[in-house]
Amino acid sequence: MKTNYWNILKDSAKIAEERQEQYGDIKENCDNISAILETAFKLSLSSKQIAEVMIATKLARNLHKESDDNTADLINYIAIRKQLI
Repeated sequence: MKTNYWNILKDSAKIAEERQEQYGDIKENCDNISAILETAFKLSLSSKQIAEVMIATKLARNLHKESDDNTADLINYIAIRKQLI
């Protein structure tokens, strides 16, 4: 049976809620990643660019092996990127 795209979106939203409980606010997390990269590597990336790197990471992982987890994370990182604009 084919998965309904609404179910994929609902699953992605559920995962996003779970991840926020585990890891805290996504904007704060992206800001922290940005600060760490600046300190460690003198690399200046915006929070939006951090989200884009995470999208690229999930795409690369999906090229190796497609998974529902990668799909959900891709959907969520795209939404996060939009939120950070």
